[in-house]
Amino acid sequence: MEKVDYGFALLLTGRLVQAAGAGIVIEHVSWRWLFIGMIPLLVIVILLSIRYLTNVSETSKPKADILGIVYSTSGSEASFSVLATPAAVDGGMPSSCLV
Repeated sequence: MEKVDYGFALLLTGRLVQAAGAGIVIEHVSWRWLFIGMIPLLVIVILLSIRYLTNVSETSKPKADILGIVYSTSGSEASFSVLATPAAVDGGMPSSCLV
């Protein structure tokens, strides 16, 4: 008998239920209730995590990775400038630049 992976099916089912639930809420009340309804769930998750999660790692003070900081800063700046250049030159960025 072959092993069946149900992960994708659970993911797909969860997304379908989430979309349907959001549609039902928006149909009957304002979209703001989606965010207001998250507050009790957030409180429950925070309280349960305080109760059951424990810190299992020891704290340490690693040295700063200077080369990593330089690479990430220069890479971010380069990608920002590349994406901003067509907007500054042509007055707008064509959608083909984002693909």
